[in-house]
Amino acid sequence: VNKHHMGIYGYDKETTPFFSSLLAQKKIYLFDAIAPTDQTRFSVPILHTKAHVHDFKDAFISSRSIVGEFKLNNYKTYWISNQGEAGEHDSSIASMAQEADVRSFENVNYVSAQTDSSLLPYIYELNNNRDKELYFIHLIGSHVDYSRRYSKTHLLFENPKSIEEEYDNTIFY
Repeated sequence: VNKHHMGIYGYDKETTPFFSSLLAQKKIYLFDAIAPTDQTRFSVPILHTKAHVHDFKDAFISSRSIVGEFKLNNYKTYWISNQGEAGEHDSSIASMAQEADVRSFENVNYVSAQTDSSLLPYIYELNNNRDKELYFIHLIGSHVDYSRRYSKTHLLFENPKSIEEEYDNTIFY
């Protein structure tokens, strides 16, 4: 997600009405976050392990992720993903997911991936039967092919005329 396409950050199209309503009610804090890289396969591990931009491989391989840390502290951990479990763009993230007690990968690849709402039935079935649980939900979000990342019934632009309008539909969805 590019914040420059989010209404909550001042974008001229109202792509984030839910977040905007929460902000108006002072129920969320808006901060100026910046991803450490422009690729999810690096950003997610950097945010969840000791890996960093200047030492990704060695630091990533030799550290336990936040998933594993919570598991060691007696949390039941869940990794629920609308992305793939293996592949050039998925492997580093999927290896963190392997540290979770329960794992679910909804899709094999980006081409066949359904919208993120496909995770809802799985999430609704979860039983909150432990005192300490932690859920990691990994969305497909706004990855290409944009026209496949939103429901045709929940649109900002009903007939998008550009790739930018298709992208904005993914943010709105």
